[in-house]
Amino acid sequence: PSLAPTLHTYVPPGVCEIQCSILDLLAFNPKLSTFVSMVKAARLLPLLSAAEDPMTVFVPTNYAFELLPPAKFEALLSDPTALKAILLRHMTRGAFASADLPTGTASVVT
Repeated sequence: PSLAPTLHTYVPPGVCEIQCSILDLLAFNPKLSTFVSMVKAARLLPLLSAAEDPMTVFVPTNYAFELLPPAKFEALLSDPTALKAILLRHMTRGAFASADLPTGTASVVT
């Protein structure tokens, strides 16, 4: 049995019985709160809360953001245009499971 967290680890029972947006799923995971804050700062909430077409988002954890130098992190937050460009490179159309992705380096259209 896998010990990895699943969607049900973070989303309260009954919340997503019909459908949750990508933003909902991200917001319930405390390990992804920095990414959610950056999405807000980049004004990308509508994109992740109402995506009608399948979308895959490659989300760095809070720990990954902690590895950035503080000055670089603050610079990103203070420049919504640059932040938006970086975050959009973490999103691609289509639904991909981790098993669908090749190991190593791969190009993905974002």
